[in-house]
Amino acid sequence: MASDRLKNFYEGWMNYAFPSKESDELSKKRVAICKKCEHFTKRGRCRKCGCFMEAKSRAKQAKCPIKLW
Repeated sequence: MASDRLKNFYEGWMNYAFPSKESDELSKKRVAICKKCEHFTKRGRCRKCGCFMEAKSRAKQAKCPIKLW
C-alpha cells in the first residue's frame, strides 16, 4: 500500500538524518561487516543490491542482500 511505503520512507529518512546513538553504533557495525565483504566497492556500494551502504546501514529495517547482517 502506498501509505506503508511512505511511512517506511519517512522512518528511514528520519533514522538517517537524525540517528540515535544506538542506530549509529549499529550502522558502524554493519559497515565494518560490509567492508570485509567481496561485494563491497571502493566507493561504498554493494554490488549485490547497488545501495550505498553508509546510508542503507542506518535504516533499522534494512537487510544485507546476502544476509551478513
